[in-house]
Amino acid sequence: MATDGARTAETAHLASRIGLLETRVSQLTDEVTRRLQTLQDALEFLVDDDPSGRRALAELRDDPGYATPFIATDPLVSVIIPTYDRADSLRTRSIPSVLAQSHRNLEVVVVGDHASAAVSEAVTRVQDARVSFHNLTINGPYDADSYRAWCASGTPALNAGLARARGDWIAIIGDDDTYPERHLEILLRFAQERRLEFVYGGLRQLADDGSWMTLKAFPPQLGRINLQTSLLHSGLRFLQFELAHAVFEVPNDWGIIRRMMRIGVRMGQTDETVIDYIPSRRHGFREERTSAGPLRRRDSDAQAQLVALQEECARLTGRAAAAEQAAQAAGLELERRLDDVRSSLSWRVTAPLRAAMRLIRDGQPGRR
Repeated sequence: MATDGARTAETAHLASRIGLLETRVSQLTDEVTRRLQTLQDALEFLVDDDPSGRRALAELRDDPGYATPFIATDPLVSVIIPTYDRADSLRTRSIPSVLAQSHRNLEVVVVGDHASAAVSEAVTRVQDARVSFHNLTINGPYDADSYRAWCASGTPALNAGLARARGDWIAIIGDDDTYPERHLEILLRFAQERRLEFVYGGLRQLADDGSWMTLKAFPPQLGRINLQTSLLHSGLRFLQFELAHAVFEVPNDWGIIRRMMRIGVRMGQTDETVIDYIPSRRHGFREERTSAGPLRRRDSDAQAQLVALQEECARLTGRAAAAEQAAQAAGLELERRLDDVRSSLSWRVTAPLRAAMRLIRDGQPGRR
């Protein structure tokens, strides 16, 4: 039937237009995501100011005191512990594990991120002159978004700890984590023997299923290193932790490690596993969620919208196909009924009457 043919052509045209629309939407999504990612990368470079970092590193290496951490027979190591509300784990886990290190020449710089009186009391109860406590007057400030807040957590306390550290070398530990007894000894020997400015070891991390997995990667990779496995030359304290990294949803430790790689800090990884790490579900005060960054999340949202559009297009195409099939079926049914009528006795009997009616109609004025 002519009507069915037109409907079939219209359906095919609609399907073609939908296919072109899907392709164009996908192309536009990819292009917008690429341009936004380029813009974000450029903004991150501006925040990190790598040229200034390279100049500061060159000045450090020209300084007469630069070599001291490498040649000292018993260098002072400053261990920074940023904290917020974990008084018990500070007193029973992190601080004791640092004080029990085989390398004895150390100081423990505990900095409260506007911590409670309970935290101050817990640190004060540690009877060791090597331990000091300093409390910030405000917490953060941190973003209202929970993931961004986690990325930045402890940033002001870490910077305050860097400013107060007096050691030749600097290490960092969480307020609910523990160092193995030879942690500092292993890293210190590795750094001095190779004259490396930043060193780190393997990380044995407790997985969600209760098993332990060893994480190692060189050069450093996000998710396979954290600052609790590391030791850095005290001259690198010009590399501050940045709250701005949280805007780009970059964890503060990865932000500073990435900057070290870009400006050319001499680094290395020992084969030894130097810490057992149990990830906290709340990281002190806010819940973590996995994320690859804001633009990638927006890209995921766009992809989800594209999938929804494709599904809607598929539904429309299906409805059009169903309508076409229904129209074809209706046309076939009409043809069948006409055939039944044509083959019936009444059709044959009334044939002369229909012929007479046609003659009368054709004979009317204006008809041809």
